[in-house]
Amino acid sequence: ILPAAQPRLDRIVGLLENRLARIDDELAIGHGDFYDDQAIVGDDGIALIDLDEIRIAHPMLDVGNMLAHLNFNETRGLVGRNAREAFIAGMRERRNMDERDIAVFEAAGLLKLAPGPFRRLEPNWRAGVADILDLTAQALDRAASPRSPVALAIDPDAAPVRDDALPELLALQDPTPMQRALRAATGNSALMLAGIRLQRHKPGRRAVLRYDMVGDDAIWGKIFASNRGTRVHEIARAICAARAFGPDVALPDPIAFLPELRVLLQRSAPGEAIDARLCAGDERLADAIAVAIHALHASGLDLGRVHDLASELAPLGPRVREVGACHPWLENSARELHARVLAAAGSLRGWRRVAIHRDFYHGQALVDGERLAILDLDDAAMSEPAVDIANFAAHLDLLALQRPDHAGDIARVRDRFLARSRELDPDLDGSMLAVLTAGTMLRLAGIHAPREDGARIAAGLLARGARVASTAAA
Repeated sequence: ILPAAQPRLDRIVGLLENRLARIDDELAIGHGDFYDDQAIVGDDGIALIDLDEIRIAHPMLDVGNMLAHLNFNETRGLVGRNAREAFIAGMRERRNMDERDIAVFEAAGLLKLAPGPFRRLEPNWRAGVADILDLTAQALDRAASPRSPVALAIDPDAAPVRDDALPELLALQDPTPMQRALRAATGNSALMLAGIRLQRHKPGRRAVLRYDMVGDDAIWGKIFASNRGTRVHEIARAICAARAFGPDVALPDPIAFLPELRVLLQRSAPGEAIDARLCAGDERLADAIAVAIHALHASGLDLGRVHDLASELAPLGPRVREVGACHPWLENSARELHARVLAAAGSLRGWRRVAIHRDFYHGQALVDGERLAILDLDDAAMSEPAVDIANFAAHLDLLALQRPDHAGDIARVRDRFLARSRELDPDLDGSMLAVLTAGTMLRLAGIHAPREDGARIAAGLLARGARVASTAAA
């Protein structure tokens, strides 16, 4: 609608894409079109309306959309001058928000508003569109500003997250002692902490924190409710020291385990998620992943911890019950698949013990150009290599169910991964692989049953699992 603004718009979109690409994925239930007109105030309090766009999405999209509307309407005198800051202050009582991330999502929200003056047939719509582009550019400038050496991502007025099973979590969110601890652990006395994010938290079990640094890569901290942190650190150190996935595969190199905080510190591994390349049918990537995981299996490392067939099958019973509780009409299918897996497992022989990843799927791989990175070595153990191959293949079937428009391309990647894995490991037993793949599909059905579109996903996994299990019986 404004051809003369195209070069400027291209620059803004390019900057916005670049900034958004640096944001870590996070999913929650979102409104989808959240702004001030979607809230009605009455005697009973506030009611939210218009849930047509409700979805699973990054929660900051709702925050950014509200801020964009408040920002634009403030310039028009339609809302009070303190409305935007008041909303940010209220959000910060409930969520840790980095100033730059606020600015990025606000910019995204503003850009989506840009066609509004034209669509509303405002008399001076050209100036209105230009004004919104100005506001978007200003937000992107704030997103690009250097971080303060003070921990911006932890609001000093917000209460830190507490967990009785993880009492050290409070100290791990405190910028002053953590900067000292990180300097001591890295041996870098000039290191400056720029922000702390509680990236993941499973109450009572574990937490992952990201420590952003001024002018350097982030450092990750992991804390477990159990006493497994020392063992996880030792195993990760052994794998990384041996470059066990191959000399060219990047890994989250361990820095130190701090016993007083029970936290494992690791460096970042470079790269981006591989989902897009899987959906494009990238068979070269499938080859590279098969080569990397085989390198671990053939590394000769002794990780100490053993994972046997009984341990692999143990979680399946609870997952059957979870499927039945969420979708009773699928319970029989889940029970039948469980029985078939157990029956076929009883005839398996030759369970090997080599170093395996044990939670190997596409979410644990990144690509940086053509260089591969493998993440999350927490569960690595001595076990059967088919556990990793089956887990990766089953997750690709899950991805195909989640991305039905790309199912054919994903299936081609899966088939290439399996074929290359068999070439690399002639001792990979077909029946073993089928049993473990079917079991993984049953486990994933239980995990995804309570989630969005869970009935369709679980049904697809159970059907696919039944077909795979029949090849083991054959």
